[in-house]
Amino acid sequence: MLDGTITPINAIIVTKFKILVQSSINYQLFKNDVFVGNYTFGVLVNTTECSFKINNNGYSIGDTWEFIMYPKNKNIILEEASIPALYENDIVL
Repeated sequence: MLDGTITPINAIIVTKFKILVQSSINYQLFKNDVFVGNYTFGVLVNTTECSFKINNNGYSIGDTWEFIMYPKNKNIILEEASIPALYENDIVL
């Protein structure tokens, strides 16, 4: 399980993120399958879509996680096994 925090900011389009552990101190970040950079565990990372901090929790080299950010206030069509994190006040039926 990934240990850290992910805070949505302002996703304009559906964006897929991938985190790939490279060593005991750093990981690689990919956005829509394009390499973004190398980052150190425990350091806040800001992107246009979200900010996050991934804690070092004994991961193995090669461990990967993927998550998708969806635009706010848009119709969402889930194409994979996502479970959206919602605030009750944001739901309009």
